[in-house]
Amino acid sequence: MAIIPEASYETKVRTVFEEMDTKKIRSVSLEGFVSSFARFSVDFATTVVQDLHTKADTNCDGVVSYPEFQAFAECFPTLVDCLYYRIKDFYTNIAQKELIDRLVESIKQLREAEQLARVAHAAAQHECDDADLKLQNQILAVEDSIKREQAAAAQLEAARVETERARAELLLRVNELNAAKDGERLANSALLEAQHNVEAATRRLSSQEQQVALAEERYRDIERMLKEQQREVENQRLEADRLRNELAQHDARAREAATVAQEAQRAVGVASEAVVQAEVQVASRQQFERDAAAQHREAQADVTRQHAQQEADQRALAVAKENEAQRRAEVDSCLRAVEAGDRDLQNAETEERVFASKRMQVNDEERPLIDQEIRLREQRMLLESKEAKLVSDFTNFTGRVPRVLPPTPAAAGGVPFYSPTKVVQPVTDSFTLLN
Repeated sequence: MAIIPEASYETKVRTVFEEMDTKKIRSVSLEGFVSSFARFSVDFATTVVQDLHTKADTNCDGVVSYPEFQAFAECFPTLVDCLYYRIKDFYTNIAQKELIDRLVESIKQLREAEQLARVAHAAAQHECDDADLKLQNQILAVEDSIKREQAAAAQLEAARVETERARAELLLRVNELNAAKDGERLANSALLEAQHNVEAATRRLSSQEQQVALAEERYRDIERMLKEQQREVENQRLEADRLRNELAQHDARAREAATVAQEAQRAVGVASEAVVQAEVQVASRQQFERDAAAQHREAQADVTRQHAQQEADQRALAVAKENEAQRRAEVDSCLRAVEAGDRDLQNAETEERVFASKRMQVNDEERPLIDQEIRLREQRMLLESKEAKLVSDFTNFTGRVPRVLPPTPAAAGGVPFYSPTKVVQPVTDSFTLLN
């Protein structure tokens, strides 16, 4: 039920009655009166409240119906007006307390959210630090991979140089082998020629010896030709000695040629061994070059992988920094929300304290007015009772009805003798009546 700040008199009466009618039975018992006065901080003595209930219960059935309460309100307009504004302020105070409770709960939730945001921010910051450390380690790994790739490239280049040097050495050894083979062929040719010469000299020597034998035989047979034959024999002997010397020379040259051929053969063997060693060296250098090339390719692949990992780590670091910034923004937002909630709570508590202070001040100002109204009403009722008795006595004594003055507006049910304009106005302007 809504309570309007500038409500009509009938609305105020109905509102007060409905608040007293807690059981919703369209009547208010004495217990309802007492509890309502206590609930709305009208600190009357129980006897006073009982007396007011008795005055309201005109048919003496123990409860106050709405028509009876309307008549009661006409008699005690100030009291009803004060009850209305106290009801209004009562629910206003309840709304303020509920607002404060909601703000406290909201601040509690905001602080919990702040703690969660701080934890999330700390986790995000830790994740960011881990990602940064991982990126730094990855950068070092990339630099190390680049150094290994450069070392592998230098090793490959050195292997290529060594291979070229080994190939040049092999070519030199092959040339030396060919030269040694050429020398061997020349030595073999010289040896064959010397052997042919020895054979020819041997054949000539053999022929000459045969001739000497024939000459000696003719010398024995022919005496007369002795001198000529002796001379011929001497000549033949001289020729044989010459041929022997020539044969010795040819033998010496043949031996020299055989020695040269042997040396050429040994040179060919040495050159062949050198060629074989050079070929082995070339094969080893080629294998070393292939290994160095494989290492270089592996180092290049590792550099590519490390660069890719570095880029992935950079992206992960960017995501972690963005997440950390979001978490920091959430923490800042929670802090601002908590600060705003604290300000709202302080404002609400201040308003509640000011409202309570003003309500107490109004209570202090209302109490004399209510007491005065009750005293005036009792005096009026006493005067009316005396007036009725006087009228009755006058009628009984004179036997006629006296002329009665027109009733006052209050007695006639018109405007109450207590003007609402004299009632202290409520603290707040509007509120919602909670049922």
